[in-house]
Amino acid sequence: MPPRRSLLAPFLEQIRAVRHPGEDEPGRPAWTPCAVARAAERARRRRRLAANARERRRMLGLNVAFDRLRSVIPQLESDKKLSKSETLQMAQIYIATLSELLRDQDQDQDQDEDEDDGGRPRSLSEEEEDEDEHTHTQKQQNPK
Repeated sequence: MPPRRSLLAPFLEQIRAVRHPGEDEPGRPAWTPCAVARAAERARRRRRLAANARERRRMLGLNVAFDRLRSVIPQLESDKKLSKSETLQMAQIYIATLSELLRDQDQDQDQDEDEDDGGRPRSLSEEEEDEDEHTHTQKQQNPK
């Protein structure tokens, strides 16, 4: 595993690239604390720009998700765009309403099945017999 580069590695490389006067290349600027500070500032600026770009992409994805959610939620006022908070509240209400409708539909089907059995509720022993019969049928269809 290669050794980890420190956070200061880019700065150190830039510092090493700047030569002192009197070395093999005359006219090159001398190493100064000001040059190091400028290099550090440029690096900070690059990191900040990259972080800003990542945040913009993240927010764009979040806004697209909210737009998709708004498109499937029924709206009372079609001319006004719901806020993010309103969208989440409406989604919560919509999901609860759909769940309740499904529960009511299941109860209605159960009542219809009970009425098909002569209108009397089934006893526990009848339900156990049906369950045993169902299990026996499954074992015959899926032998191991």
